[in-house]
Amino acid sequence: MDKSDVENINLVTPTHYTSQILKAFKIYKPNKPIVWNTSGYENNLSRLNNYVDVFLFDLKYYSGDLSQKYSGAKDYFLKTINAIKQAREIIKKDVIDSGVLKRGIIIRHLILPNCAKDSVTVFDELKKEIGTDIYISLMSQYVPCYKAENDSSINRKITRLEYKKVLMHLEKLSFNKGFIQDFSSAKKDYTPDFCEQKLFEI
Repeated sequence: MDKSDVENINLVTPTHYTSQILKAFKIYKPNKPIVWNTSGYENNLSRLNNYVDVFLFDLKYYSGDLSQKYSGAKDYFLKTINAIKQAREIIKKDVIDSGVLKRGIIIRHLILPNCAKDSVTVFDELKKEIGTDIYISLMSQYVPCYKAENDSSINRKITRLEYKKVLMHLEKLSFNKGFIQDFSSAKKDYTPDFCEQKLFEI
C-alpha cells in the first residue's frame, strides 16, 4: 500500500511502549496524523506534546466497584478523566478537514449490560469535568467472551433500550458531536481466536 493512501498512524494500546515510540519519532515522524489509541488509564501525557495529533480515549466506567471488578483499577475514572484533561491542554481545539479528524480528541464509551446507569453517570461527570465540546463515540458492540460468558451480570449483549437510554441522556446533556453504532457490530466475527498461532492474514 502506498503510504499516501493512509489517513493516519494508529498506535493501539501504546502506553507501555511510550519511551520507545518517542525515541523513534525523534528520529522520524511520519507526515500523517498520529493517533494515540488508549484505554485511558494514563499518567503523563504531556510528553506526547508535538508528537500525537489525535487522542482516542476509552472512558469505560465511573463506578470504582465496576472498574475494580472488570479492569482491576478502582481509580480508573479519576485517572482517565485527568488524562483527558491533559490531552485537552495539548490539543485545545479539534480540527476536521474534509470530514476527517486531523487533530483532536474522541471519547469512546462501550455500554455494558446492566450498566446503563453507570454510563449515564460517566457522561454527567464528563460534562462537569471537560464540557460538551468534545467528540463522543457511543458503542453498542459489547459481546461476552471468555470469563464474561460465565458472569451472569455481563453474559449477554446490551439491549436496544439500554443503548437508547444512554443516547437520550447524551442528547439531554447537549453532547452533539460524535458517532453512534449499529447493533450489527455486536458479534464475535471481529475477535481473533487467540488460541491460533497465526491471528491475522497479512
